[in-house]
Amino acid sequence: FFNLTGTESNEEMQALQRQISPMLTRHSNEIQMNDALFQRIKKVYEERNASDLNAEQIRLVERLFNEAVRSGANLEGKDRERFAEINERISSLTTEFGQNTLNDSKNFKLVLEEKDLAGMSKTMVEAAAAAAKTQGMEGKYLITLQRSSVEPFLQFSERRDLREKAFKGWAARGDNNNEYDNKKIVEEIVKLRAERAKLLGYKHHSDYVLSNTMASSPEAAMELLTKVWEPAVAQANKEREWILELMEQEGAKHDFAAWDWRYYAEKVRKAK
Repeated sequence: FFNLTGTESNEEMQALQRQISPMLTRHSNEIQMNDALFQRIKKVYEERNASDLNAEQIRLVERLFNEAVRSGANLEGKDRERFAEINERISSLTTEFGQNTLNDSKNFKLVLEEKDLAGMSKTMVEAAAAAAKTQGMEGKYLITLQRSSVEPFLQFSERRDLREKAFKGWAARGDNNNEYDNKKIVEEIVKLRAERAKLLGYKHHSDYVLSNTMASSPEAAMELLTKVWEPAVAQANKEREWILELMEQEGAKHDFAAWDWRYYAEKVRKAK
């Protein structure tokens, strides 16, 4: 196995990851849901205020107890078994989701010629040439969906048609109705998360996730996001106006699209 190279090696490694991921989750479940261990944690938790523990130690005990409960340690019978099954399945699905995104990203190849390099820096051109060479495309230039490749391209390339292809490729990872499509995986993960939350007594997954955080509830998190959202939208609209002004000055004949943002934002930054 370890003597394999290239595509075969990558496929074997991903298969191994898919095999091991639920095994690790199963092992974690057995520890976190161990009844003898939980009863000891629970006893310390129940006696925490009558003990000699200081405030920090009490808080630590409370967090450990809450984490154990959130990990299903307080469940019994079929609910406990189902909780463990859900965790294993989510682990497998999450692994598959990540692999699909990675593999779908690798499928995308934006091959450039010399005439397509306008706006790209020497470093970007050299990196694109090196990427093409590794794919057996000597004399070509390759933009991939790795951040170090696609983001600078969206920021500096003068070829709007190619920026559109790169942006749409980036936005559609795992959503191309092919063997790496993630839509059904996302749907199953959402359903399993909702079921897991209800087993623990929460209304939905967001309640479960936030119950052990500073936000503590979806409502509190939304309130915080709203406070950030309004000034962020105001700033984005201001930048959009700057970009539209620049596009008008340059005589642009096209509408402002998502694949234009980084490119024109960079030009506005330089102009200011």
